[in-house]
Amino acid sequence: MAVLYGAGAWRLLIDNGKMKLEKGMGNSDNCDVVIEADAETFAGINLGKIKADEVLASGKLSIKGDASLMSSVLPKVFLPFRIAPTTDSQSEELLHLSVVTSVAQRFATGPVMGRWFKGLKDKKFIANKCPQCGRTQVPPREICADCRVACSEFIEVGPEATVTAIDKVFYASPDPLTGKVRETPYASFFMVLDGSSPTESLNHEIKKDDFRRLQKGSRVRPVWAEHRTGSFKDLLYFEIVD
Repeated sequence: MAVLYGAGAWRLLIDNGKMKLEKGMGNSDNCDVVIEADAETFAGINLGKIKADEVLASGKLSIKGDASLMSSVLPKVFLPFRIAPTTDSQSEELLHLSVVTSVAQRFATGPVMGRWFKGLKDKKFIANKCPQCGRTQVPPREICADCRVACSEFIEVGPEATVTAIDKVFYASPDPLTGKVRETPYASFFMVLDGSSPTESLNHEIKKDDFRRLQKGSRVRPVWAEHRTGSFKDLLYFEIVD
């Protein structure tokens, strides 16, 4: 019989090579051995994580009755849990399938951002201007972020710009969709397009060959894709104006 604190009492009957497990105290007078322990200790012994002699010496495990069974019968009954070894012929082939989730749907840009993407297709940067404070917004937004009024006047800015801040990356993080790490080093930066408000900046990447020459105050210009469709891919990167 095993009395497990926190897990109740269980009676294990062994007769002619067969075992039967029953829950409940029953009559322990006819039990050869009574084991008392907490459930965590008892489970640890059977999983091979805890040595029985160590917890027996510490008092976490007590034995009443024929203690000799601990070294004869019980070790055969409570074998530590092990994963059965498998041969190459029995093992299953591990398959790995790399998938990038693709959802067949389109999103409307709306009348304001639509002008921005149409401008990229035509190699232009389109901003809109607040009628109240006069600031420009790049890319354009429906309302002024400061004045909270509608902005319906659109103007062309750039295409050249002045660099205001730089972020140089030497150790890239993996792409969360593909797991691939992009080539380093690379640099992204913030710029103010000619004709736009000095507080309104645009963020993009610099040409790889201009990485080490890029600094605050550098003058840059856009490099466009040969075939443009009105998407963010139309603008490849910026390069330094020599």
